[in-house]
Amino acid sequence: MVEVSVILLTDQQLRESIKKCRDIPVPDPTKPSLLQGVIRNMTQFGIRINGDPYFYSGRYEEPPPSSIEAFKIGTFTATSHQPLLPPLQGATGGNAWKLQINHDIEFHFALGFTRPSLGSNKAAILESTSPKQAYDAANEHGNAITSTNLYTGGDEHGNEISIRFYCSAAVNSPLRVYEIEQVINH
Repeated sequence: MVEVSVILLTDQQLRESIKKCRDIPVPDPTKPSLLQGVIRNMTQFGIRINGDPYFYSGRYEEPPPSSIEAFKIGTFTATSHQPLLPPLQGATGGNAWKLQINHDIEFHFALGFTRPSLGSNKAAILESTSPKQAYDAANEHGNAITSTNLYTGGDEHGNEISIRFYCSAAVNSPLRVYEIEQVINH
């Protein structure tokens, strides 16, 4: 258990904010040949990109934002087009993020994705700082994880609240949808 010094949202506040976040429409893919990643931050905390991405093939057509505010979404697109490489490689790789709980406590996660020209479309999310590990873990069905740590603090009335982060990766070609959700541990 990790003690945090921030005021945590109550179950009711969290449900209302998550519903609003889920109602944010996912942008339609601009080009079906591109991989589009959607990152839905359903937590009261901002998330920030953490280091350089890993690409086995391809590159960003539009990189992810450097940060995503609480209860907002961010997107990125990747393409197979790279000068001097055959176009059949596809867009495959990963990126890493950190969720800043307070000044010295972070939750790290990495997203993996593949949209090869030949082969399977895949996605993964891991509790990790390594984009390559997430790329290596990507599979056709995506996956879900729960944060290893339990974070405990108080609400605005001083009631103790414990939270975890439930994270999922889904393949909905050409979309890869990643959700990071703050859940109260009952």
